[in-house]
Amino acid sequence: MAAEAYRCERCGAPLDVTPETIVAVCKYCGHPNWIDKSAAHTVMIVPGSYGRGREYFERYLEKDWDMRGLRGKIRIKSIDMVYVPFYTAWLSLQSRYYGVAEVTLERIVTRDKETYTETRTETVTVSGVHEIDDVEAILARRAAERTHIDPLLSHYLKTRPKDMPLEKVEWDQVKGEVLAGEISPRDALGIAKDRGCEKLHDSTLKRMESEAKDAAQNQAPGFGWFAVDVSWISTRIPCKVLKQEVSPLRLIPYYDIVYSYEGKLYRTVIAGWDGERVYGEEPITAGRRALYYTGVLAGSLLGGAGLGVLAVGANPLGGLALFAAGAILSYYSAGKTLADVRVETEE
Repeated sequence: MAAEAYRCERCGAPLDVTPETIVAVCKYCGHPNWIDKSAAHTVMIVPGSYGRGREYFERYLEKDWDMRGLRGKIRIKSIDMVYVPFYTAWLSLQSRYYGVAEVTLERIVTRDKETYTETRTETVTVSGVHEIDDVEAILARRAAERTHIDPLLSHYLKTRPKDMPLEKVEWDQVKGEVLAGEISPRDALGIAKDRGCEKLHDSTLKRMESEAKDAAQNQAPGFGWFAVDVSWISTRIPCKVLKQEVSPLRLIPYYDIVYSYEGKLYRTVIAGWDGERVYGEEPITAGRRALYYTGVLAGSLLGGAGLGVLAVGANPLGGLALFAAGAILSYYSAGKTLADVRVETEE
């Protein structure tokens, strides 16, 4: 059947369907239409506050010290409420790890009134069991603009707003554009497992490095040895899923707001359940630009101080550190002074 032939099972309105769509929520009546019947299940929704986008935006302008002084010149161009489909997955993961490493050790030795660094290498073996619990928010779409979706999902996981079955809401009170779901719960679990296993691998490797350093220090003869580097000869870090669970498809709302300031357009994304800004493009104000110029000046002074220390040879390492810090600060601040847009996201 051609995509344009799909119509809502409840009200008969046309549906926006692509070859990847497994469920399309009717924008007129809110009914979930499962294109892939085998994946059908209850759809949950975090009800958005329909029509409160302007109120939330004004609140954001009032709270943000940069934006407060610009309100008189800001003009809202569009406000859209959008629902994003995603799953939450919970995993318990285990790795029975094994590794062989060469660990470099150093110690400070003083003999005949001379101090020097002694180095040696120890080969050690580590093994054990490491487990982690993980929670993943899986966007139920194969392609999406992640710059604002990722901070939105992060904010959801922090706040955990109450949800309810889609069929129990008054659609006219919460309606908005609903992005179609394109990933099944089974696929979502597969994605969550891949992400969780990456986290388990990184976490396990850190544990193995710590154990390898401890083993090498205990194994080395004498006292005062300190492990400075671990080089792995071989590692085995398998990932086993002990428990896994995935939520029903859940719809969470956000306001997508476009506004203009002095002839340029900017975008703000606000969570639709509590009005918190999760992504924002902001004009560079005169005050903030002055801070960036101050950063350039401070970086130059730091770099000059570092060169001065290097010139007299008093403290070469300290001089290099000062010079490097000044160069980094100057480079960062100089780039900011040339920008017209500053981006902030949910931490």
